[in-house]
Amino acid sequence: MLIKAKKLSKVYGSGENQVVALDKVDLTVAPGDFISIIGPSGSGKSTGSSLGMSVLTEKADLLNVLDYVKGLDYVDPTRITLAGCSQGGLVSALAAAEREAEVERLVL
Repeated sequence: MLIKAKKLSKVYGSGENQVVALDKVDLTVAPGDFISIIGPSGSGKSTGSSLGMSVLTEKADLLNVLDYVKGLDYVDPTRITLAGCSQGGLVSALAAAEREAEVERLVL
């Protein structure tokens, strides 16, 4: 198992403006799984993740994930591919530039 989260909750706003985005959600992402967060424009898909974040903090987070993944028994650390589009592509490109010797491919 790569990622496991239990009882995730997230509430935006308060009072009459309160919106419950997540209500005690459990999530398991196994190796090889792909996940997507979908919803209409303005539904809050990125609101929570963008508070206090910048391209540089996202790059730092991606480098931390890269370090973690390279240590997994079932990952070949010489065959790392980073991928992204839009802002995620920029973040992946910045991370790949910083860790050029560790990233085999960059897909934009």
